[in-house]
Amino acid sequence: MMPATRRLLAATAFALAAALAAAPGWAQTGVNAFKGPITTTAIGGGLYQLSAGSNAVLAVGADGAILIDSLFNDPAKLVASVEAVTPRPVKLLVNTHAHLDHTAGNAIYAGKGARIVSTSLAAGAMQQPFTGGDGTQRPPIDKAGWPTTTYDKVTTLSIPGQSLRFIPVRNAHGEGDAMVFFPKANVLVLGDLHHSHEYPVWDAVTGCKCGSYEGNLQVYRQALKLADARTKIVPGHGGLTNKAEVTAYVAMLERVRGQVKALIARGKSKDEVVAAKLLADDHSPQPGGPDNRDNFIATLYTALQTGVGA
Repeated sequence: MMPATRRLLAATAFALAAALAAAPGWAQTGVNAFKGPITTTAIGGGLYQLSAGSNAVLAVGADGAILIDSLFNDPAKLVASVEAVTPRPVKLLVNTHAHLDHTAGNAIYAGKGARIVSTSLAAGAMQQPFTGGDGTQRPPIDKAGWPTTTYDKVTTLSIPGQSLRFIPVRNAHGEGDAMVFFPKANVLVLGDLHHSHEYPVWDAVTGCKCGSYEGNLQVYRQALKLADARTKIVPGHGGLTNKAEVTAYVAMLERVRGQVKALIARGKSKDEVVAAKLLADDHSPQPGGPDNRDNFIATLYTALQTGVGA
């Protein structure tokens, strides 16, 4: 196995565990959104957000459709949700990254004739087992759902009536991630590069240790250059967002990094920095998500102290 792929496999286990814990309402109510119904939200331009713990996007064209990610829910529920929007076949299924909460429906759509697309690192990770957050080894996704086409540079993909730009990015949330931009509809899909309803989850101090806080910031800046005031932004988890909200979120990321660095320079321990409640009055994430601010600050502290994940 290639070293990069091995690192990404470890990241997959960590990120999936984090995603399951961070499902909207999980921390507050004990309800697992990944097992709930799929909700459908019209975005515009023939695009729809499908949500069940994580998000997918359906783009309906003239004689077919494109699906961005395939959720962690029962794949039959995903098929039913797609067919409730359109009877046209899904011709392309594009994965933003390898994690199971975005790829579990791949095989069922491959069986229906869809071409599966991802980066090469994400494709490699989907072909290998990994150890889950509970320590149990999980098998790879069904071989039928492995990507058959990979791109590691910006590529335009189209079907009649819909066109997108597939944009691989540097290490940020992990490695092997990509953004997807629909220019005509003016919709940017970020996958787990952004969680709109909570503070960042990136593989800094566990798993592959290949995530990067600075990489996160650079990818956000790249995304904001693509967006304008009317762009609708789809996160990997949480509700639809926009350039203004993401700009405020990035300003928070830059500000809190400086504050944590300053406290480290003063000799403060991790517990002391967490206890300082640097985000007590911050409202950058959308309401209703899990409160992971203390875990975020603790992870950022360790990353800055060690240089791993910073």
